[in-house]
This record gives sequence, C-alpha cells and structure tokens, in this order.
Amino acid sequence: MRWQTGLAWGAALWLAAGVEGALGGGAPGPLFLLPLAAGLAGGPVTGLLVGAGAALLASAAGGPALALIALLTLAAGLGAGLLTRWVSARNLLVAGLAAFAASALAALLLALAAGQPPGEAGSFALRRGGVHALWMVAIYSIILVMSPRTVPRERREE
Repeated sequence: MRWQTGLAWGAALWLAAGVEGALGGGAPGPLFLLPLAAGLAGGPVTGLLVGAGAALLASAAGGPALALIALLTLAAGLGAGLLTRWVSARNLLVAGLAAFAASALAALLLALAAGQPPGEAGSFALRRGGVHALWMVAIYSIILVMSPRTVPRERREE
C-alpha cells in the first residue's frame, strides 16, 4: 500500500501546484495547504518536515516576505499536527476549518506586512481563507482515500 500513499501525496502536490499556477501565485498559495494536510495526516513532525519543504518551494518561486512565508508555513504544519491530539485527523470539516484559520491568519499577516490598509487586508484574508478551505477539502480527500488507515484490511493485504 506504500506506493498508493506516495501516489496520493503526488496527486495532492500536483493539484496544489496547479491551483497555485492558475491563481497566479499570491501569498499564501495552495502549497501552503500541503503542510496542513501532512500535519493532520501524519502528526507534528511530518507537518514540520513537509512545511520545511513547502517553505523552500515557496521561497524558490519568489515573492514578498520570504522569511515570513517560510515561518508561517512551518508553523502551519506543526500546528496542524498538534491539532490532531484533540480532534479527528480523518474529518474533512476539521481539515477545511484548519485551512481557513491558518490561511486567513497568514494572509492577514502578509498583507499587513506589505503595507495594505487593515480593511483591505482583512477582506483579502477572508477571501484567501475561504478559497483555501474549499481547496483543502479536495486535497485532503485525495489523501484520505488512499490512506492506509481508511482502507479496509482486506484491500491492504493485496
């Protein structure tokens, strides 16, 4: 079942990168969702490691406030991993709400750091959080479908 899990993560990465390209970038982009998904699916260490990788990808793509984006991406992965101590990791509602909260907070901080007025920054943050919550449902669904924890034991032994 290992190759199927890798395939699911590859599909999630492909979806997130495709959405980020279609949106024309912007911070935080859909790659910001991968550490959240990894933290929810694998715990704090996995979220932190995937957050480091996503932070490197975000910084390679260029953009404003690279250090802040990297720090927020790492914190999002770690925070999502810690969140699973209190809530179910297999719940799409939890994943969507985590994506909304983390993305809205990150977008607000980045917009304020860029010098936008607070009203525009808040509006941008709410829009970005809503879009990311919807995309997180799609990305996390792919991961949950292929996760060994959700596949019946009979299919795992194949």
